[in-house]
Amino acid sequence: MNIQIYDSAKKELNKLICNNEDKKYIRIFIRTISFWSDARIHLALDDLKDDDHLFVVDGYNIVINKRLASQMNNIYISFGGLLSPNEFNVDCDFNEYY
Repeated sequence: MNIQIYDSAKKELNKLICNNEDKKYIRIFIRTISFWSDARIHLALDDLKDDDHLFVVDGYNIVINKRLASQMNNIYISFGGLLSPNEFNVDCDFNEYY
């Protein structure tokens, strides 16, 4: 799996990690806000769990549930943008099974 963290996200991740010294892992997860909206990929600080894959990328500890990680190819983490100027953006390419 390829995980790319853009410079815009690295600056904000450093701030986030410094303000939360008890949690050093960055979790990638899928969250659905309501039944009427699409699922989105998010990130949050969390602890390492038994069913996680750990990826060390540019000195950041990225954790993803093993089942979810098996369905992902490339992950791109950025911060800001036209539609979400003060949020992290996590995009990925999912594996396709036929």
